Amino acid sequence: MKTVILSTALLCSGTLWADFNFGECSGSGTFAQHIDAYGTDTENAVVVGTIPKGIQGLKVTLSSDKDVDIRLYVANNKKIVHWPSGILNKGSKETKAYKGVDITYSGYNGTKGELGHEFIEVDGSTPTEFTTKVFGYRGGDVIVAYSWTGKDGCSIIGSGSSKDTVKSSRKGNNVIPPVSNSTMQAYLQIINAARAIPRSCGQYGYFPAVGKVSWSDKLYKAAYEHSQDMTRMNYFSHTGSGAESDWSGYALQKQSSPGDRIKHYNFNWTRYSENIIAGTVRDTAEKVINSWLNSPGHCKNIMDPNVTKVGLAHTQSNNTQYTHYWTQDFGRGN
Repeated sequence: MKTVILSTALLCSGTLWADFNFGECSGSGTFAQHIDAYGTDTENAVVVGTIPKGIQGLKVTLSSDKDVDIRLYVANNKKIVHWPSGILNKGSKETKAYKGVDITYSGYNGTKGELGHEFIEVDGSTPTEFTTKVFGYRGGDVIVAYSWTGKDGCSIIGSGSSKDTVKSSRKGNNVIPPVSNSTMQAYLQIINAARAIPRSCGQYGYFPAVGKVSWSDKLYKAAYEHSQDMTRMNYFSHTGSGAESDWSGYALQKQSSPGDRIKHYNFNWTRYSENIIAGTVRDTAEKVINSWLNSPGHCKNIMDPNVTKVGLAHTQSNNTQYTHYWTQDFGRGN
């Protein structure tokens, strides 16, 4: 029996959670982080996550409408990316070697001169554990996006690297089957029954019972697209394959993100999150929801009081690494 699960969330209101998750051989994630203003105290910054040794092809991107700086440290608070005293500390893009790898920093003036839009890339395998921090000249919320192409000692089965997946020309048929009313009601009953029970979601703390969510055909379509793409291209990730079965991403000439897929089906969101799971025995929605509830990140998404809509989709194949692929998209909007 094989089962794997992933969750991601982009949170634009209410409580903000921050977390890197490098559990898979490759992948990507996005989270929001609140940053306080530190003015002239350049040594004060918010820790947004730890990057383990052995992460390959790493990129971390920061996006904010405030003037905030991304930073990178190693043990003993040694500054790799830091203004004014890091190994990389310039206002414009620069690349320098550190322990056998090249590290590229966008510069504190931001990508294309946009303050608050910065990135760090590591060309190779991270040679040691890194800590990422964010310094705020002005306080506000930032979006942290990250991706990696591999991990030392980790073998990707089925999909190959992200680059190889994009090159695939295997086609999807771009048909989304309608979900029956009985299936929709069954899904809603299971999801809302879970939301009606107070529970602990691990490191994310205690969640009281929350209100019901209603069905969204738009979120269902986004969820179905991703499940069928994972099934057709034999991979497992929040990031779409970039092949023609990744309908939203293929139209944009990129690998789709959860936000790309939701936007593609005209769901105008103020908040969204996505849970995915794949396995050989996860063949019913009840089993899937129970699995998610036993995983802190997925549990947090299910118990989020600030979402009002949901879509859940399932596809399956006997010719893939896993048999069943499920995607659940929550949202607030219309």
